[in-house]
Amino acid sequence: MFKRHSSVIVKFSVVYILLAINNASDLSAADDPRKLNIAVMNFQSNNCAPPLARAVSEMIAGKIFHSGLFILLDRGRMDYIAEERGFLESVCEDSECASEYGRMLRVDKIVSGSLSRLGDFRIEVRVIDVTSGRVELSVSGAAESEESLEKAADELALKIEHFYSGYAVIKGNLEFAVLGAVFRPFGDFSQGAGLGEGLEVQGYFNKIFTTGYTGIVTAGVYEFASRRDSIESFTITQLGIGIGRPVKPAATVKVMPLISTGIMMSRVRYDKIAYKAEDDYQYRTGYFFNPAVTMRLAVDILIFHRWQFCFQPAYTAFFEKGRIGQFAGGAVGIKALL
Repeated sequence: MFKRHSSVIVKFSVVYILLAINNASDLSAADDPRKLNIAVMNFQSNNCAPPLARAVSEMIAGKIFHSGLFILLDRGRMDYIAEERGFLESVCEDSECASEYGRMLRVDKIVSGSLSRLGDFRIEVRVIDVTSGRVELSVSGAAESEESLEKAADELALKIEHFYSGYAVIKGNLEFAVLGAVFRPFGDFSQGAGLGEGLEVQGYFNKIFTTGYTGIVTAGVYEFASRRDSIESFTITQLGIGIGRPVKPAATVKVMPLISTGIMMSRVRYDKIAYKAEDDYQYRTGYFFNPAVTMRLAVDILIFHRWQFCFQPAYTAFFEKGRIGQFAGGAVGIKALL
């Protein structure tokens, strides 16, 4: 039976070796008062091989460690203390026993769980406060096969990270992004404007309209190059509000199609007469206000704790006197959970 599950188990058996090396080489982390000391118990197995349940617990432990929120007690140290105290982890099935084990290990939190199989796999995870013995967080996930256990473990570890980073307790799940943008005009707009670049700030309000939807407020300032001598400068300020629905193809990746509408203010330094001798242009400043619609695809990748790298291809159309100005491009930047 062990051979049957060896491909999954071997893949993750090195996790604790790497964690042990990292813990030994980074002694300063143990003195960081901002981090919680945590231990992950071997998961109980129900109707499946015990080594497979242990492999799932190692997957979750590895993800918890790399979140940067916790100081993880390595597996070897846990086994040594349990053997020294005569403690049998395999028979520890309730929160009272787990908290007793956590006090023995001198950690703040201890993670226990189980892997069950009734057709599909089901993972149950509990995070227990060692001092009070209270279950602070209980999450569960499902996997159709052994190959999809890693994805399910990633999602559960991310829920633990979000809970202890404050993500789960902030109403609306507020996020803020700053991005640099580059755009190329086309259509009527390209006759007078060239390549544009600028800065965008965005605020996200997750799950405030209805379950699963995200609201967005955007503000951007872009400077476009001039393609005509009669235009000295072309600056656009855009304000908009919109909505999107995120999907998660992976535990640390979020993809969200967004559509927003708003007002575009154009500040143009120009001369009404398009063709003159170069020294004869007399530029004046004009302001133009137009309705605009923007479609973008927001791709967010979790890089550390509350920080995400974001990439957004986008298309904008604005409307003026029967004409449509258009520009498309992309923006890259950083998004933070507030």
